[in-house]
Amino acid sequence: MRVNHIQEIPYSTNITVDWTGHNKARLTLEGDVYTLSFVDPPHPRTLLLQISHRDGIIRTIHSYPTSVRWPGGAPAKIEHMWDNVDIIVFYFDGKNYFGGLPLMAFDDQL
Repeated sequence: MRVNHIQEIPYSTNITVDWTGHNKARLTLEGDVYTLSFVDPPHPRTLLLQISHRDGIIRTIHSYPTSVRWPGGAPAKIEHMWDNVDIIVFYFDGKNYFGGLPLMAFDDQL
């Protein structure tokens, strides 16, 4: 596993993040994502998904994998504004992903 390498995920309306070789992934939204899928890592681990966009239009991830469990039962609502970055932390226990509430709206302009 490449622990310190960030997997760049190309944009599509249906995206699969393969967690088998990385524990970090970066996605830049160019439009809405209707289905986000995961390929399970081989062992339990903590995972980070960085989501950003740059065009000033609110983008949404409509559907997460059914194996993701969220605090309060509701999926994280990701609606990006111009040049912001959100980070979602997942813990995979070997069966389910436990998604933490996102660290939201970091300004991408330093």
